[in-house]
Amino acid sequence: MALLFDKVALITGASRGVGYAAAKKLCEKFPGATIYLTTKNMEITPAINQNMRDDFAGSAEHCEYLHLDVTNTDNIAEIQELIKTRHETLDILINNAGTFLKPDTSSPEIYGQQATAIIGTNYWG
Repeated sequence: MALLFDKVALITGASRGVGYAAAKKLCEKFPGATIYLTTKNMEITPAINQNMRDDFAGSAEHCEYLHLDVTNTDNIAEIQELIKTRHETLDILINNAGTFLKPDTSSPEIYGQQATAIIGTNYWG
């Protein structure tokens, strides 16, 4: 298990659910690893990082929230540059970001927009 001690991980869609649970488990199992939890919808504040650290107990020393919209190539490039600046490499990537929209079939245009948004996040993101 020491093989992951100094690794760097990024988890998309980590503000809740499976992504959050995956980040918590990685922090517990590999306390020396750096874990970046990304979120599209939450404002990243010192308080949100502190709440996560409190929830993860003593294993969150190297865990941090970052804003990432997986459909925004500029935002992806920003995160890529941040990781390249801080670390030599990204060792673990968990693509968990996803979206669901209740289908609106009131018009083909709206339905098409929804389909594009879902595929952009769940498939291409």
